Amino acid sequence: MKNKTPLKTLLSNKFCKIHFCGIGGVGVSALAQMSHNLGYHNIQGSDAVSNDMVDFLLTKGINITVGHDAKRVENVALVVRSGAVKDDNVEIVAAKANGIPIIHRAEMLAFIMENFDSIVVSGCHGKTTTTSLLGYLMQSNGVSVNILSGGIMRNYNSNTKLDQDAKWCVVEGDESDGAFALLPHKIGIITNIDSDHLDWYGYQMESLYQKFIDFANSTKPDGAVVVFVDDEHIVNHILPFITHPNIIRYSCDSNNQSANLLIQNVQTTSKGSTFDLTNRDRNLELKDIFVPLFGDHNAQNATAALSALLFSGYFACDPDDVLLTLANFLGVERRLSFHGKRRGCYIFDDYAHHPTEINATLKTLHNLVRVDPFDVEQNGKFSGRITVVFEPHRPSRVNHLISDFVNSFSFANNVVVIETYGAFEGVESRYSTHDIAKLIQEKNPNKLIIPIGPKNNLFLSIDGISKPGDVVIFMGAGHSRQIAKDYLMSSDL
Repeated sequence: MKNKTPLKTLLSNKFCKIHFCGIGGVGVSALAQMSHNLGYHNIQGSDAVSNDMVDFLLTKGINITVGHDAKRVENVALVVRSGAVKDDNVEIVAAKANGIPIIHRAEMLAFIMENFDSIVVSGCHGKTTTTSLLGYLMQSNGVSVNILSGGIMRNYNSNTKLDQDAKWCVVEGDESDGAFALLPHKIGIITNIDSDHLDWYGYQMESLYQKFIDFANSTKPDGAVVVFVDDEHIVNHILPFITHPNIIRYSCDSNNQSANLLIQNVQTTSKGSTFDLTNRDRNLELKDIFVPLFGDHNAQNATAALSALLFSGYFACDPDDVLLTLANFLGVERRLSFHGKRRGCYIFDDYAHHPTEINATLKTLHNLVRVDPFDVEQNGKFSGRITVVFEPHRPSRVNHLISDFVNSFSFANNVVVIETYGAFEGVESRYSTHDIAKLIQEKNPNKLIIPIGPKNNLFLSIDGISKPGDVVIFMGAGHSRQIAKDYLMSSDL
């Protein structure tokens, strides 16, 4: 017999046994931590593989097994599943057979968030940095807040920052499966919209647009919607359908008269970026704002965070104090992360796995290596050359966006293409490693493009084309970070 107990009734009992399927994922692990922090101590989980998230949760006393087993869901009151967990997972099958309620992680998160005033950061790019930065600024300026980020925040060495006395909650809203529209929020941020995760939306941009419209219009009536109005998708397909009365618009274009907030004079330094921000409504100018992150896109991310904290009307934070703490933000792991030097080369990794992100990151790096080095070697300068080790992510994304990927490496000198990370999709890629490399080469005849197989050949190939002073950046959302670490440790520095 099916269990028809309402979720609210189930979760009103903090001793109920909850199983998190896919607990090692960044979203579910954050939810498990927050649930545990709120007093749900009879929780457990499983994941296909072990990782740092699993190891951390084990230190909190959460019972986790590596590998999925139907016996794990015996006698549990509720199963919370990651969006990455398929219907044929043995634990999901067993739970269904035994009438155990199964909910998506976003449903559990939405239930928890009802106890807080919440800010949800959505968008196809930049939401992890914006979430982490906003949460850090709130916490550093006296606002009690829970932060659930989609990445490891360096200030906290975790994807969460939890406060037992929190009144506010800042959450990253993931559009990959549409579930972000379920999350209750007083302030909703949309950083940008792009052609991504369209496999979930039936390869229809209109379906993606509708989710963002639903998200914006579900903002609580006394809240605010923050949007980037240089984004054509937002301007043409979202803004005309937002019915919420309070919209905060930010822009980098001085000719955009619809913008409340104007970003100007973005400059790259050896330590981060500076920019000016004008609030046209208040005739307020904030000059030489420093954020220890690189690139125009991070000036935009910082502005999205400042929009919510300084200009939504909910927080009595002093702008000068906020900007001082902004300078102490350490960023998020896998966002242009510098690991060290090997054979005189500077080794970075970055999570960029979409053509827009790849191009933005390489443009930023291109500008950075022409400003100032991390040390005084090479006569005080980088060589200016950039080698990208590119790990394509998800066959469905490669299949759909291949022409965009081919055009995203204009700021690189060399590109080494390795095997596509499948992300358990079960989708066959129409493009082999050699196919992708060939297409990039055809578009960039003056660059060196190398397809590669086994790891040992990869390291030899990198050594063969890089010289002291070069930057080598490993890009992707799969194994690329670990490959970067392995490469760094594969010989003496």
